[in-house]
Amino acid sequence: MMLVKIRQVLLILATLLGIALWLSMLHSPEPQWDEGWTMTVARTWVEQGVYAQPLDGTLIAPSLAASFPTVVPVALAFKLLGVGYWQGRMAIALLNLLSLAALALLARRLYGVSVGIMVIPTLLLTTIHVTGNPLFVGRQAMGEPAMMLLLCLAFFTMLPALAGSWRWMLVTVGLFGLALVTKAQTLPFWIVAMFAPLPLLFWRRHLVMLVRILVIIVGSLGAARLIAAAWNLLVFDPTLPVPEVVGLTRTVATVFTLASRQLGLLWIGAIAVPALLGMAWASWGIFRQRLQIDWGDPIQIVRVSILAFVLSWLGWFLFLAVAWARYLYPVVFLGAIFTTAMLTDWTGDFRPAEVLRRLRSGGRPGYTALVALTVLCMAPPATVFHQIFTYPISTDQPLLATSAWIKAHVPADARVETNETELFVSLDQPYHFPPYQEHVVANQRLLLHESVPFTYDPLVADPDYLVTGRQEQAWQLYAPYIEAGHFQLLQEFGVYRIYARLRP
Repeated sequence: MMLVKIRQVLLILATLLGIALWLSMLHSPEPQWDEGWTMTVARTWVEQGVYAQPLDGTLIAPSLAASFPTVVPVALAFKLLGVGYWQGRMAIALLNLLSLAALALLARRLYGVSVGIMVIPTLLLTTIHVTGNPLFVGRQAMGEPAMMLLLCLAFFTMLPALAGSWRWMLVTVGLFGLALVTKAQTLPFWIVAMFAPLPLLFWRRHLVMLVRILVIIVGSLGAARLIAAAWNLLVFDPTLPVPEVVGLTRTVATVFTLASRQLGLLWIGAIAVPALLGMAWASWGIFRQRLQIDWGDPIQIVRVSILAFVLSWLGWFLFLAVAWARYLYPVVFLGAIFTTAMLTDWTGDFRPAEVLRRLRSGGRPGYTALVALTVLCMAPPATVFHQIFTYPISTDQPLLATSAWIKAHVPADARVETNETELFVSLDQPYHFPPYQEHVVANQRLLLHESVPFTYDPLVADPDYLVTGRQEQAWQLYAPYIEAGHFQLLQEFGVYRIYARLRP
């Protein structure tokens, strides 16, 4: 007994040490364009009391920032810790840790204690490429960790709700409502997830369970509308100008180019192979045992719903979505439940002696044990190597150096032109950036390979300085004006270049 307690204490200490070490790594990866919008809105809300995006000394409605379930914790971190990149990322990192804990609770309820214990190590050690791994995604101020936390909690509370608890029904409806407003992509796949069990329930005449799911669907959609309306009424300023953004869906959510489909396949191979195996295993198990399964059991219903969610999301990524790796994150995250359940089944609860026995016996148990052993032997070393390899080459040091130079050398009343939104968090000078619509134009040029010209002229805003970085490397929006001699290079820090305006 004493030995068991010592092991438990050592495990807890090792876990806390690992979390502390991970939280100390928030200066990597390098700040992203999407993070900049979110942190800027959070900073404006904290410092000026207005939920808005600054533009050249005025305020406009935020259109490209993450939704408020992501902005709120970032703003709270700014309020408590001060404004800065690591502070904003700290808030999302903590949400990420909570989402992992919620995933473990959900996996335990769906597949048992062993799966609940092993789902986090499986997820962290078999998602090879960093862009789909919570250790990497959770160090950025993006919307995915908040969405995963809310979805895991909602599916977890859905179990007692389907069992007949109306109190848990209200909690489930509220959590799903919040999840639906966290990221716009969630809604269609959530609808697929909720409707997937209905034909099975109708077939097996479980009409009470069917009605409960319909109540969750209607209630969650209503909750999402109420939450959004309440937020707009209580926080959002209706007098703010709302810049128009037209065509964003066509360049992000419904992309039919062959290059995106090929890149999507590559990302699936680099990130989601274990999740694919787990989803295939779960799908085959449900199909094979469809006549024996008790479809009145809430556990079976939630399993089908989550499986439908990740499969439909994967189908969208494969056939329609722009091939951005982080769009696979929900598939990998929730798919880890099925991957871990599969590995638990194929290894006899991860027991080496049992794996060896199955390998010797041959047959189907031997083949499945061999596949599981291959995954467990190959994926963790590759995952650890990629985490270590990418960590030192992608940091916020160039951004911090750029911000420090601007604070020291650029007058407070000078106007700065930049499309590098991650700079906004540290700029005290009035700054100007391209209209939101130019983001759509850039996507048309880069992703759809359409010959669409930029219509934006940065000289109209009459900037005193120009700062370019990673976004300019991709867009080449300011390049013609630099080449024409309107700006002179002053300083360079990594990918960032600071120019002074040359006036006639």
